[in-house]
Amino acid sequence: MRALPLFRPGRYGRAWLIFSLAKLLPLKRRQVLVLSDSRAVLSGNLEFIVRELTATHPEFTVRTVLRANLSAQRHWRDAIRLPYLIATSKFIVVDDFIPYVYRLTMREGAHLIQAWHAAGAFKRVGYSRRGLPGGPAEDSITHRGYTDAIVSSERIRRDYAEAFWMPIEGVHALGVPRTDVFFDPDHAAAARARVRAQYGIRDEQRVVLYAPTFRGNGQRVAYFDPAIIDWDALAAAFGDHTVLLVKMHPFVREAPDIYSDRPQFVDVSAEREINELLFAADALVTDYSSVIFEYALLRRPIVFHVPDLEDYQGARDFYYPFERYLAGPVTRTTAELIEALARPELDTAALDRFVADFMAACDGRSSERFVERLIVARADEPASARPTPVWPPSALPGQPGAPIPRPSTVQRALARLGRAIRRERQPGLVSTIVPAYNVESYIEEAVRSVLDQSHRRLEVIVVDDSSTDGTPAILKRLAKEDRRLRVYRRPNGGVNRARNYGLHRAKGQYLTFLDSDDVLLPGAYAEMVASLKRSGSDFVVGSYERIRDGELEPPRVWITNAHNKDREHFTVRGYPRVLVNAVQWSKMYVRSFWDDYVKTFPEPGFYQDQVVSAKAYGSARHIDMLQRPVVGWRLREDRSSMTQQLGTVANLRDRFSTAREAVRILRERAGDAVADTRLLQLLRFDFGTTTGRLVDADDAYWAQLRSGIREFAAMARERGVWEEISAQHRILFFLIEEDRRADAVEFTERGGREPADFPMEVVGDDLWIHLPLWERDDVPRELFRASPIQRDQYLPTPDAAEE
Repeated sequence: MRALPLFRPGRYGRAWLIFSLAKLLPLKRRQVLVLSDSRAVLSGNLEFIVRELTATHPEFTVRTVLRANLSAQRHWRDAIRLPYLIATSKFIVVDDFIPYVYRLTMREGAHLIQAWHAAGAFKRVGYSRRGLPGGPAEDSITHRGYTDAIVSSERIRRDYAEAFWMPIEGVHALGVPRTDVFFDPDHAAAARARVRAQYGIRDEQRVVLYAPTFRGNGQRVAYFDPAIIDWDALAAAFGDHTVLLVKMHPFVREAPDIYSDRPQFVDVSAEREINELLFAADALVTDYSSVIFEYALLRRPIVFHVPDLEDYQGARDFYYPFERYLAGPVTRTTAELIEALARPELDTAALDRFVADFMAACDGRSSERFVERLIVARADEPASARPTPVWPPSALPGQPGAPIPRPSTVQRALARLGRAIRRERQPGLVSTIVPAYNVESYIEEAVRSVLDQSHRRLEVIVVDDSSTDGTPAILKRLAKEDRRLRVYRRPNGGVNRARNYGLHRAKGQYLTFLDSDDVLLPGAYAEMVASLKRSGSDFVVGSYERIRDGELEPPRVWITNAHNKDREHFTVRGYPRVLVNAVQWSKMYVRSFWDDYVKTFPEPGFYQDQVVSAKAYGSARHIDMLQRPVVGWRLREDRSSMTQQLGTVANLRDRFSTAREAVRILRERAGDAVADTRLLQLLRFDFGTTTGRLVDADDAYWAQLRSGIREFAAMARERGVWEEISAQHRILFFLIEEDRRADAVEFTERGGREPADFPMEVVGDDLWIHLPLWERDDVPRELFRASPIQRDQYLPTPDAAEE
């Protein structure tokens, strides 16, 4: 019975019945229903829209149904009239999350318009949060069905199309109605005087408004952590000359205990709307609140106090790199906050750029445009003019193609069942995928190193890529000895195609990879699984050692330095040094994370680890890192492994192309700072290795090397990281760019790649290294200046000198 719509139980069942019956009545073309589940009285965008509509078009009827929050009890009359009004109103205007509406299918000819309460595009909302804590599932009906939405600038239309998963044509850059008053100087002056009088603020006192956003996954669990500020220190710094107005987000119901014995702190959280407070504030302190967009219109100082930036990015994240929003200084400690407020900075040019990016459509006439274009102009249009909402949230917004109708109850149930089945991968099971091709000398040691792990819940999937040596026979014997080993043989297609073949057959909760000539070190999986269970991170990355002539030896120094200690639950933005570990066989992924964000290996290519790692690092909410090595990476004596074939043109070409793609992915998913860190690592370490093949290189190799180095060196200069590259690499890159092959070979043969072997001198604050070609006038002298890291490496600190 529950499956039949007529017998749906509870309040939504009654609403559906009333709604279904009311749909038989004519649609009222000049009736506008205004809904909100986050305000008890008409305010914000809704107030400005209603005021404009009733003042200019009295022939329209406006109905309002409001409640303070999602937990507030709805009046019994609203419980009856609300589904009736939704069914009979041609225009339904909302300004926030309205779960009641999403359960109902709007009738043909009706318009469901989202007048979102926030301006700009800061922290992710709606479907932009898929994969983040509290984000919607694929079959969710949250924010589903809007025909129109408004935004504050043309540039962010696509962001809101993604958030509400609707055609981009339905997102209109009309501005934010409640910002209209920001363009009325008389109103601004009167509001400022009103607020100061209301809270007893003297004329000579400065007003700082603190307006942080909430933490948590939504309205019902929102909170604020007062420990992020030392309130006593702030009060002492303010003295009697500054008043702090504290405006908590409306979702935060428990006020922080920060006001007792601090008379200069005033709680203004009862003010539902923040506009009037912004007019009164001489400076704004916030974190990730969209209030920055409105306040920027006033061209006054903004301070971003973000001591929990990495955690917030991991849990909520932003539409653009955080640096893009910085219209003022950033502080991480109370001392920094006090200093920033003592000398407030106002970068007018930065504010102008910020407003142009995010608030260009706000000009004092947003309410008028909303009413005229989205309501009045459509009152008499035929029902067929109403756009059909796009479903499901899988196609990119704004892309061509016929819209897909809302899924039925059965379809949503099947989607939930499928998601549950995918989640039911065998708990604790680690799937290890091993591609193999002609590795009879190594495959048994590699496979046994996995099967002998102390973590016993394993499946080892070896994909034999049509080996022609004794590899198949060895695998057949091992599979008979241990049922956890499954062997598949397929036509030769390369290492990445073999990995993808294994991916489709893996059943584990955790996913790992191992190359067929490498060795997994004892206890590795036990520690990696334990770390992921403790932290809840998306993947864990371990260090690795090299196997040379059968003996383990330490990895390159940059790997050792990056893995300087165990770390849990961090983000790549907080510790970008981890990017230097870009190989796949040192990582263990939570399979659900892999499926959502990484999916498969690109085919073909030598260095697709770079691309896959960039996707993982750029998408992960949190990462774990082990200091201990987990894998022994074999350097074959015959130099037949892929990574030992650095002298080939194909290998070099792929190294540059995958590096380019990795930097692009990181810039897109994690921001400029993270991408620039990886760019610098590539120039310091990866490409520095390629220059070591100069002496024996042929013309084709030189041409490919020069093309790649020119591209990435130019990128480094453009991004401002050129001077951070080691001096010996800058010199080599310069010579390669200038096509001075003989000089580059001479520099290499004279030992220029080992700067520690050459004289150094300190001049002022600079360290100069007398590398080969120092005596030459045709090599720019500034190239011999040590990088900041080299300076720290070769020069002792004052404290160290005293010791």
